Amino acid sequence: MSYTLAVKTVENIDEALTHIRQYGSGHSEAIITESKHNAQLFQQQVDAACVYWNAPTSFTDGG
Repeated sequence: MSYTLAVKTVENIDEALTHIRQYGSGHSEAIITESKHNAQLFQQQVDAACVYWNAPTSFTDGG
């Protein structure tokens, strides 16, 4: 129940996926991007209960 965030600006989708694999919570993850392709790839490959595109994770983290 801490307020710790793992946030990173990345150069590409591969770096984003690597970051989530290492630091992801498995609970709720989000990507902020204008690229529909990258968002769909992120949603398909991230292992979490909820995966968001351009939306806050507070929908599922009790915020």
